[in-house]
Amino acid sequence: MRSVEIHKAEAYQPWRMGSLGNASNMLLRQFQFPTRYDADVDVLTSADHDRCLQWDYEHARAVFTKYLKTGELALPEWLKRGSTTDEMVMAFLKEILKVEQGYPDVKWTGYRITYTVNRSNGYPVFTFSLFCNRSGVPAYTDDAPVTVNVDDVLNGLEQAWSR
Repeated sequence: MRSVEIHKAEAYQPWRMGSLGNASNMLLRQFQFPTRYDADVDVLTSADHDRCLQWDYEHARAVFTKYLKTGELALPEWLKRGSTTDEMVMAFLKEILKVEQGYPDVKWTGYRITYTVNRSNGYPVFTFSLFCNRSGVPAYTDDAPVTVNVDDVLNGLEQAWSR
């Protein structure tokens, strides 16, 4: 067994979003996603949305338009909307990541979408991850075990610096 730990996401804090924000791997939404997995058995694939646009712009734009009715900047609102189901998000991710081509026989069981502000230009970067749980590792739909509260981290650093 090759156990791999998933990098913890920041807790959702909408005031850290936007061109002047400092969000880094902030959790927008997840469904049945692990804190660690067996890399010999489970399958995990991820890509940043800007790479999806770079690799196949027309396809990525069409997927954003199909699901969000607009561009990628509407993604956080769409994900937080009560009418957006996990099935809809899973379908969106499968399509934008083109997993049917690279993983035609994989039954995806979970996902995670995070948000980072690109510090060089203020533009948001969404990280899309799909997970296939074949080993039975614990997976979570809420954010409690897979997030870190940034304010707690900053307070800890502040206390360490003041010593």
